[in-house]
Amino acid sequence: MKVIYFYIGFLFCFQQEKSAITYKISDSELLGHKTLYSGLSNFKLMPTVKDFMTKNVITIGANESVLYAAKLMHQQDVGDLVVMENNVPKGIVTERDLVRRVMAQKKPLDIKVSEIMSDPLITIEEESSIRDAARIMVKYKIRRLPVTKKNVLVGIIVASDFAKHVSKKTLSEEILAAISRYPFADAKR
Repeated sequence: MKVIYFYIGFLFCFQQEKSAITYKISDSELLGHKTLYSGLSNFKLMPTVKDFMTKNVITIGANESVLYAAKLMHQQDVGDLVVMENNVPKGIVTERDLVRRVMAQKKPLDIKVSEIMSDPLITIEEESSIRDAARIMVKYKIRRLPVTKKNVLVGIIVASDFAKHVSKKTLSEEILAAISRYPFADAKR
């Protein structure tokens, strides 16, 4: 554990986690300044994928028809379905897949989603950084990235989720906001 003192006397301890640094402040270090630190007690410098992912992933069996897939997307108001085979994620089918691989090629609507899905499925672990997710999405030119925890599907992160990350306050902004809320005594020394 590494301890750093800021010029204003605040004490933060850095605790390294896989891909993120978490700032932890113990009660003994607060020295009565709990109001100042209330919003900073567990601030992550680099958020993880699980902080931004959608947890309710809509899935479909590999043997279901593309017509059923389209109806399910419409009913659930989603643009993608993770294709499952024996409770294991195998691929993903998107609205774009339906247009390009079925409608544009005039294929019948009773073909299986496994015939048009994108595979192999590219995934990311939920503890990975949001930056790692962005890099994977750019590298593979994908907009949707299923999230796993020990090879079990737990969520999905889509390109629009990155807007949430950009809109979050930085550590500096959080510190400045906390300082501005704290009623410091006049310094007449």
